[in-house]
Amino acid sequence: MVESQTNRESAEHGGQSPLVEEPSAEKSPEHAADQRISGGREEQSGRRFSFLRKYFWLDDKLAVLHSAGWWMSQSGMSELVVASQARDGFAQLGDRQKHCLAVVILQRTELLLLLRSLMKQRGLECSGISLDENEWKAAEQVIAIRDMLSGLNHHELSALKACLARGGELSLGGLGTKQRRRMVRCLRQAMRLLMGSLNGDDEEVARLKKLRWIRLGTVAAVVLCLLGITAANYENRRRGPNIALNRPTKASSTYPTEFFHCYKLSDAAQVVNGKRAMVGVHTTLETNPFVTIDLGTPQSFNEVVVYNRNDCCNDRGLPLAIEVSDDDRNYRVIAEQRNTFLIWTAKNLRARGRYVRLRAAATTYLHLAEVEIYKAGAT
Repeated sequence: MVESQTNRESAEHGGQSPLVEEPSAEKSPEHAADQRISGGREEQSGRRFSFLRKYFWLDDKLAVLHSAGWWMSQSGMSELVVASQARDGFAQLGDRQKHCLAVVILQRTELLLLLRSLMKQRGLECSGISLDENEWKAAEQVIAIRDMLSGLNHHELSALKACLARGGELSLGGLGTKQRRRMVRCLRQAMRLLMGSLNGDDEEVARLKKLRWIRLGTVAAVVLCLLGITAANYENRRRGPNIALNRPTKASSTYPTEFFHCYKLSDAAQVVNGKRAMVGVHTTLETNPFVTIDLGTPQSFNEVVVYNRNDCCNDRGLPLAIEVSDDDRNYRVIAEQRNTFLIWTAKNLRARGRYVRLRAAATTYLHLAEVEIYKAGAT
């Protein structure tokens, strides 16, 4: 009966039960708003990362130099190698023959091959052993070549283009001595300008890479400083207050001040004054020298930090024992140090008492800069 009624209702609603709702194909306004917010956050994060990469990694500036300068890429490498061989060739001829025809041809070959290498590195077409007017226009797209051309005067530029044009190498044979010298100066000037631009790019690349590591190193140093400060703050919170700070103290003896003018050691109170760089207590040479700190009432503590004298003689006062007592007569040892130290941190002491005594179990001097006592979770 129930089944037949359900079938009739399903038929009336087009074969679908009225109790089952189809999921809506349209998204709610709240969902669309969440998507817009999420997309905006991703876009903002991407912009921040892009800015940080540009500022610290300097990849945009380096990419410009890579596209404009002379780089050892596969395209144009063979021309670069041959140009270097041409330079070695006329270098071997020496200055005495610097105006001979062979030297002029080798200089022309070097410059032409270097221009072709730069053009190929930028993906520009150039023909064999010459440059026509269209190829010169294409060559001016290379910053180094454009800088070279702008550094030549009108006569030098005309002579250079004529020398590197088709058949230019044949015209060199008909030049007189004076014209040949002029051509040599023109080729050398062009090469000097071109190499100056390329070397300038290399120097700029080196400068940018150095700047990159300086910036990253600065950020790393700042991060390390912040981590150090955070760790110090955490350690201070973990330890709690220094319960020995400015408490009454007593030393077994005091080194005569007339022999120790650099420190004012009228009493041992300076060993708990919070200054870790000074000598807080200095006894005479005696057996079992000690300094006692009165905490006022019996207190539980878990950590004692002892700062040794840091200017010299930190091998004295050993072995050094930390002792605790409630009546300043009966002491028990809770920690002992037998090795030389600058800072000794005795942890997990789980001690309780009113008097804390540091005693050197030998015939020696006892001199310490500071003693700090922390509860550090003691119960």
